[in-house]
Amino acid sequence: MSKLYLHLRKRFEQAILKHKMLSPGDRLLVGVSGGADSLTLLKLLAGPLLFVPKPDLVLAVHVDLGFDGPEGEAVCGFGAIFSSRGV
Repeated sequence: MSKLYLHLRKRFEQAILKHKMLSPGDRLLVGVSGGADSLTLLKLLAGPLLFVPKPDLVLAVHVDLGFDGPEGEAVCGFGAIFSSRGV
């Protein structure tokens, strides 16, 4: 793991603890646009959490608005990656 990833994970868990965002048994619905921020959030939630309770379920949702372009295709590709991690 890179230093940046470890730093993000540390700050991510600090924010969760500070604001009491997760409790044991929580189920999460994450809106995924295909951008770097939503995919990073999804990766952090799907990875190992050291100091906060891991959610029972993380469900990623992407709404296809029907616009032409590569955005929808890229998000569909990430579905296979995250499904192997239980998201």
